Amino acid sequence: VSRYIKLVNLGQHADEFPYQLTAPQLQRIGIARALATGSKVLLLDEPLGSLDQRYRDEFRIEMRKLIKELNITAIHVTHDQDEAMMISDRIAVMRQGRILQVGKPGDLYIKPNSIFVANFIGESNFLEGEIKSVKENARIKLHGGGPNIYSAHIKEFNRRDRVVASIRKEFVKIKKYNYSISKDKNIIKGKVNNITFLGSYLRITIQLNNGDLIEAKVVYPPQFKIEEDMRIGIKMHPDNLLLFPYPKNLDHELALE
Repeated sequence: VSRYIKLVNLGQHADEFPYQLTAPQLQRIGIARALATGSKVLLLDEPLGSLDQRYRDEFRIEMRKLIKELNITAIHVTHDQDEAMMISDRIAVMRQGRILQVGKPGDLYIKPNSIFVANFIGESNFLEGEIKSVKENARIKLHGGGPNIYSAHIKEFNRRDRVVASIRKEFVKIKKYNYSISKDKNIIKGKVNNITFLGSYLRITIQLNNGDLIEAKVVYPPQFKIEEDMRIGIKMHPDNLLLFPYPKNLDHELALE
C-alpha cells in the first residue's frame, strides 16, 4: 500500500485522515487504492470530474505517466474530449451504447468517419450544399444561393449528391478583403458578425451571403485588425474540407447526446 501511496506523490500524507486531504489528494488516493489491488486493467469512470480546471490538467499528465510506468491497461470513461485527447493512446467514440469510431486521437480529429464524431471531437463548422462537379476537387454549391467551396475528399461522391461539408474552426483562415482574393477560388467572402476574445485566440463569427454562419479560431494577435461588420475573405483549403452524405436527420447527427 505504501508503494502506491508514494507513486501518487502522497507519501508525506500517509498518516492523515481523509478529511485532512484536499479534493485533488483524495483523487490520488482513489487511484492508489485501485492500483493496490494488483489488477492489470484499470477502469476509470470520470475520475477527474470533481477537480477544477488547473488540477485537472496537472493530474491528467501525472495519471498518464503513472499508468505508462506501471505498464497496465486503463479504460478511461469521460465526456471531456480534451481529457480523452490528452491521455489516450486510442479513443472509442460511443453514442447510445454503440461504438461509432475507434482510433488514435489524431486520426479521429483529422479523419472522423461521421458528422457526429466530427462534431464531438474538436470544434467544426458544418455547411449544407450540393456537389456540382467532381474533377481534381469537388465543387460544392452551398444551399440558398451560397458561394462555391471545394473539397479534395471526393471518394464515393458524385455530381448532384447532397452533402454536408465540415471544416475545423482553426483551419478557417481570415484574409483582408481586396480585389486579389477574388482570384483564389478557395477564398469566399463574408462579413464579420461577432468577435470574442479568449486570451490566446479570437473566436470570429462570419456571415456568408446566404445567411450561413462560419466560425474561425484566429491566433491572437491577428495578422491585421479585425472588426465587427468588416468585409473579409475566408480561405478554406480543399484538403481540410471534409464531406459527408446528407443524413436523414441532420439535427440528430449534430446533437451531442
